[in-house]
Amino acid sequence: MRLILILILISCSELLAQDYTTQAVSRRLDDLATMTPQAATPNVGFDTRVSKLKGSEYMNDNWLLGGLLFQGEDKYIENLTVRYNILNEVLEIQNKNYVKVASTTNIDAFYIVGVGNQRHFKAATNYKNDKGEALTGFLEVLEDGKYQYLRHNRAYIKKPNYKEEFHVGSMDYEIVPTTDEYIAENNVLYPVNAFIKEKRKNNPALKKFIRVNSLFVKEPDHVAKMVEFLNQNEE
Repeated sequence: MRLILILILISCSELLAQDYTTQAVSRRLDDLATMTPQAATPNVGFDTRVSKLKGSEYMNDNWLLGGLLFQGEDKYIENLTVRYNILNEVLEIQNKNYVKVASTTNIDAFYIVGVGNQRHFKAATNYKNDKGEALTGFLEVLEDGKYQYLRHNRAYIKKPNYKEEFHVGSMDYEIVPTTDEYIAENNVLYPVNAFIKEKRKNNPALKKFIRVNSLFVKEPDHVAKMVEFLNQNEE
């Protein structure tokens, strides 16, 4: 009888702990800003009767499974429905009947589960480029370790190039995705080509690895192999 009471008490305490955790997570998500339709894309001030906004503001238009890491926390909130807005550089989260918005002001990292892969992102505000300038948004982690291979996914709005006098070009605005890739050392971001070029000068083993495996810095998969090699062979 005493054993049964003990088991019941343990079970109740676990349920209360889970309920508290669930409520705490829910409150953290509720505290995030709610996205409004007007805030979905910047107001570019064009006449919608003659112009349209083409393209997508998202890295992937579909809602996907993911998780996020709030600032100051060490445990991810899992099983969220998310998508990354590369135009506004925010993570959108489906929460109850609303879409919540998280940015580098409140989260340090997030991940998205795709078809057969899981993509990880870290706040770009934790890094600076080789000129000492801070970046915005999030960096996708392609290879992790002492040296990190990172990709900055962003987008910008391209203005119309219509020439009325010649009746050529487009009247539409267009969302254009862009990517920049870096290799980070001690949270400083270096352009891939410049970093690998400098490393090859002082690292005969890397130079041989690149030559033997016919690797090129213009190929992301090849760069990932180079960074992996450095992480495994440099102390």
